[in-house]
Amino acid sequence: DALPQPCYQLLIYPWLIARPDTQSMRDFADTFPLSSVLMNWFADHYYQRKEDESDWRASPALNDIHAGLAPAY
Repeated sequence: DALPQPCYQLLIYPWLIARPDTQSMRDFADTFPLSSVLMNWFADHYYQRKEDESDWRASPALNDIHAGLAPAY
């Protein structure tokens, strides 16, 4: 059985490509409240392996198919 889906997503600080080497991470490395140091800390505690950051479930922008997802605002 499929689970009910949300009617929309409210993305406040979305990490759509969960890699530390993106242009966005460089441009906003010292931005309050989520600095690159803090984001890397979260990633280090979230991923079990370094390869996990390339998994589309952690980095949804790496997936070519977005059909069926709730609209994002």
